[in-house]
Formats: sequence, C-alpha cells, structure tokens
Amino acid sequence: MHGIRINNFGGKVVSNRLVGNSIAMDCAASLGVETAPILIQDNEVVDNLADGIYIYDQANVIVSGNIVKANKGRGIFVAGDCKRIVENNSASNNGGGDQEIEPYVSDARKGPQTQLSIPEKVLDAVKIDRCTFLVTGPHYVYQAYYDCRTCKFVDNSGVCESCKNKCHKGHDTIYVATGTFFCDCGTNLDCPACK
Repeated sequence: MHGIRINNFGGKVVSNRLVGNSIAMDCAASLGVETAPILIQDNEVVDNLADGIYIYDQANVIVSGNIVKANKGRGIFVAGDCKRIVENNSASNNGGGDQEIEPYVSDARKGPQTQLSIPEKVLDAVKIDRCTFLVTGPHYVYQAYYDCRTCKFVDNSGVCESCKNKCHKGHDTIYVATGTFFCDCGTNLDCPACK
C-alpha cells in the first residue's frame, strides 16, 4: 500500500514518519493539469519496499530537509518532466541508489524532440511477452500500462503490456497511459509472464 499519494493538487507533506510501506510516497499530476507546488519537507522515509520518495507525471514539487534511508528502491526519484526544487535532503543506504534526478525537460509529452522514451530493457521484455517487472523490479520505469478490471488491477495498480497479452488475455483490460509504472501483476508469484 501507499504511505502517502498526492495527485492533481498542491499541498504539504511535512514532518511524517513513513516506515514499511510497499510504496512510501508518490506525487503526480495529470497531463495538462497545472498544479500548485507540493511541499515535501522534514519527513523521515525509512525501510519501505520500493522507492522512498517518487515524483513523476509533471508534478510541481519542493523536496527539502527529508531523511530517506534503507528503502529497497531508490531513495529519492524525480522524473524529467517535473518542475522541482530538491535540496538539503539526507539519503543513504537505499537499495536502488540514494537519489536520481532526471534532467528537467519541459513539456516532455508534447513533441518527439523532448519525448521520454521507453527503456530498451522494457521493450525487449515486451517483445518476448515477459513481464516488465522482471527487468524493473519495484522501480517506476517509463512504459505503457493497463487496468485489468477483471482482476481489479485499477486505480493505483495496473499491468504491463506483456501481462495484458499473456496473463490477462480475454479479460476486461483498458490502456491507461504511458508513464512511470511497475507491473503489479509481476509482483504476484503466480504471474505466467514471469516464468
């Protein structure tokens, strides 16, 4: 489960302690929605199962003064399409690296010259119908994702293209978007596309 999830509005996330969540904190905006800045300040984000603080989908954030350590994924991740100020954080001993800040790209989804691209490892997995979770793990990576209404993978969860075609073939699936995501079907040990 998410510790804190923020979508489509400004606000403050200040002086919280997030421990043991599958996803500690993620912030996003919907395409074309201009948001007020989200202040993420003076939080302790420790020992969560994926990234500690994850910022994506054109969010507008200020990330300052946080302690982010011992998370299984990256400590702090900010996608290139986000407006951001990231300063004075302490990140250490995170499994996927302490801090990854992609270079800022304005209007990332408006044209091919600035278009974010799907990583080669994800494209290769999809070509052979392998679940993308095998190459991304619990890290949010830019790729296409789908809801499966039959299996209740909707809202805060979804399936990759391979799982849509293999595990969820014949189900009520719908394309959601191409954005940062990891496959929730792949977290299931019985996922046929993981074998």
